[in-house]
Amino acid sequence: MGFSYSNTDRPVMCFNPAKSWQLGWFADKSLTIDPNNDAGTCYSGALYGQDSYMSSPADAKVLIQLQSTSGQNYHIGFNGKQGTNSGTVEHGNRVLIETQAATGASMKIANLGAGQSYTIANYDGSGRDVTVSVTSVSGSDHAVIDIQCGP
Repeated sequence: MGFSYSNTDRPVMCFNPAKSWQLGWFADKSLTIDPNNDAGTCYSGALYGQDSYMSSPADAKVLIQLQSTSGQNYHIGFNGKQGTNSGTVEHGNRVLIETQAATGASMKIANLGAGQSYTIANYDGSGRDVTVSVTSVSGSDHAVIDIQCGP
């Protein structure tokens, strides 16, 4: 499932959004978006880190999946650098966007901080673009994001 360190007690970090989705973690605070059928603002709000899962509001989102008909879904998560993820080596306190093929292989395609965005052009061959924007980052707890689906 990825690179491993030779130390048994560090670094303190957990799986990426694609693997967390695959394992079914945080299912009650996950959201699936279908950019092929949804238009406009597909999501606007807070995206919490995995360590904030228990303390976040009941309707909070920890993982977001952009569903695809091609079998290569996109997963979005906030890499909050605290608690069980306090030793994360890369991209702490940033929003991660990853692809995951039907085979289970995942790949990071973007890491975003406040004021940054990433556009997936021609999503799923639909002619529509999907843009993920980070409005703000609240320390290690959560980021506020917008996901725009459409032309």
